[in-house]
Amino acid sequence: YGVCLTDYHGEEGKLAWTCPEGYKSLRIGCASPNISLQNQASCSSVLAHRWVSSNFDKDGCEKYKTCYINGSLSAKSEYECQKCGGFYGPSYSWIPGKWKQLKVKAMKWTE
Repeated sequence: YGVCLTDYHGEEGKLAWTCPEGYKSLRIGCASPNISLQNQASCSSVLAHRWVSSNFDKDGCEKYKTCYINGSLSAKSEYECQKCGGFYGPSYSWIPGKWKQLKVKAMKWTE
């Protein structure tokens, strides 16, 4: 599983970014709405697009980084972010799952 992304478009001097029309804005880029780009081979064949696999562990989740300035997301690079007093850190936070004890309930058939 994964998603086909292209880079967001930040404007010089602006904190926010935009995505091409129809794309969904994510913290790590812009997700393609094109149903034909829903696997790594098709996504990688399109200029300026990259495949990002779903991450199911802490390291995979936290490897993507984003700039935060005054609590808002920014398109700035790590260097520019720190120069502006921002925080450059993980785009997502890992929250581990919690296993629960199985509970079996008696069922009663009704008609």
